[in-house]
Amino acid sequence: GLLQRISKRLASLYAGSVRGSTLEEKMESLAEMFRERRIPFEVGGTRELPILHATACPYPDLAEQDRTICSMERLLFSELLGENVRLSNCRLDGHNCCTFEPHAPTETAKNN
Repeated sequence: GLLQRISKRLASLYAGSVRGSTLEEKMESLAEMFRERRIPFEVGGTRELPILHATACPYPDLAEQDRTICSMERLLFSELLGENVRLSNCRLDGHNCCTFEPHAPTETAKNN
């Protein structure tokens, strides 16, 4: 509830900055928006499956205190990109960056 409301509010603030017709274009636009705020983001993967890499955390102090900030970020990116994304790697788990990948909903979730 609360995380979704915060994510939707942030998405409404950032929506005008994310442009593109393909998922890769939208990810590139999102990455550029964060880079303009001096938070390094990159897009990798393949054309069929672009992947968003956050090489530094936008909220490092918050994330170390409460990992739900990672969920909020995932919800924000899903909202901005118009696709479900999942956090496949996280810096808090020892990975060198946080990785957000497109994620198709499960059959059960599609039917609910």
